[in-house]
Amino acid sequence: MTTSPNNCKLRSGASLECTVPASHWALSAGINQKRPRMNREIIESNIREAREQLEKIEKSVAAGKRLSDGEFLVMLQHAYHHLNFAWNARNVSTSRYSKLSEKEFNEWGKYPTADIEDFALIGGIPTEE
Repeated sequence: MTTSPNNCKLRSGASLECTVPASHWALSAGINQKRPRMNREIIESNIREAREQLEKIEKSVAAGKRLSDGEFLVMLQHAYHHLNFAWNARNVSTSRYSKLSEKEFNEWGKYPTADIEDFALIGGIPTEE
């Protein structure tokens, strides 16, 4: 395993592990600003749903099940939807969440590009020798 200056490690099997100090994410996301309290119930339920979907994918792959691109896409979209909801609805009250509109459903299910910057690797990824 080799480490790059950007704290990324390329492991065997081409899996990439990157560690970035929490302070970096907090500053880049403006987390130090005063914000409404996070709704842990909404976050927990959506993270659980995403994890369960990812576990289904993992079990299917481990069992040798051949997923079509369409099946795989729908499964991943479901997981992403819940991850996006966990972030986008994190400050919403439970009563509002339980009565969300179609517009909110569509908005909260989108990737939060305004809040989360794409992670760009700088300097390339060293390969294992």
